[in-house]
Amino acid sequence: MIQTVDVLIVGGGQAGLATAFHLTQANKSFLIVEKNLRLGDNWRQRYDSLVLFASRRYSHIPGLKMKGDQKGYSGKEEIADYLENYAAHFKFPLALGSKITNVIKQGDKYLATYNDSNGMAQQISSRALVIATGGFQKPNLLKCASNLSDDVLQLTTKNYQRPSQIPSGPVLIVGDGATGRQVAKELNQTHEVILASSNNHSIKPQKIFGKDYFWWLDKLGLLKANKNSILGNYMRSRNHLPGKDLELRKLKKAGIQIENKVQTIQGDKIYFKGNNRARIKSVIWAIGYHSDYSWLKLKGIVCERGDFLEERGVSKVVKGLYCIGKSWQWTRGSATLTGVGSDAKFIVDNICDYLPPSSMPS
Repeated sequence: MIQTVDVLIVGGGQAGLATAFHLTQANKSFLIVEKNLRLGDNWRQRYDSLVLFASRRYSHIPGLKMKGDQKGYSGKEEIADYLENYAAHFKFPLALGSKITNVIKQGDKYLATYNDSNGMAQQISSRALVIATGGFQKPNLLKCASNLSDDVLQLTTKNYQRPSQIPSGPVLIVGDGATGRQVAKELNQTHEVILASSNNHSIKPQKIFGKDYFWWLDKLGLLKANKNSILGNYMRSRNHLPGKDLELRKLKKAGIQIENKVQTIQGDKIYFKGNNRARIKSVIWAIGYHSDYSWLKLKGIVCERGDFLEERGVSKVVKGLYCIGKSWQWTRGSATLTGVGSDAKFIVDNICDYLPPSSMPS
């Protein structure tokens, strides 16, 4: 039998759960389909030393605050458990260990096929579909990565977890965003580290005059500044990163070798822009992620680069289709725990305008 709901949510991370909260408030029926067997596993799979930049005060989604010292900072396990407890608290309907394989449009409804935790194919029909798979789907690699020798260990920020994974010898970190710099700083305690940097990010301290960085963003209205505003455009162009001792000069002083971006690769030899070179034993790719919408069998919903064509999460092409959780989808906080709730509220309001009244019992 085909299950029928008002809204199908694909992804059970913070974006999907925030959407579920607002759908519950709007009295809409829904199902969250999550590929992992446990909610929060996307966090549990990340590197062990991960600690959020935002304090607990700014690390929760609507309806349920995180426990503990609100001025303190959470690690990955705490965030993962919080998301799992959040769904249990509100008793959201879930299909865990289930991966969407195909979505088509039938008239004004979506028909999705997924394999459940037992490997059985299931189908669900919905009047609206929310893509909440987030911004961390498939790690990016440089094209020249295929030139690496088989003797060189390759990891990404998706599967790197701790220094013990890395064999002795020089390790190259490609990408110097917050994660790349944090991993480089961690590995510098046990390995010879090379950091390939192509951007001079503006690093801000985690605390300013004793207040959390996100506290200042909140009080100055920067968390809510949309991407089309003057403030939003300024923040996007500056690409501020909060963190402790992550400036390139401090990393270099600590003994990390800072190089320009990778130009080409031959075996275990890395050639950087500016003619510098190095030999490595392992490499960690930390150059971001890209989305995968291949399971959506809907024409024209992505551009040539593969980006979802949307405005504030609402599809520009197909009615009843939405996305949430993308970086700068609308504000600085769109891909964070502290900001995704307002995006979810906007999308659910749009869904309510699009759909006729639900038959879901109150």
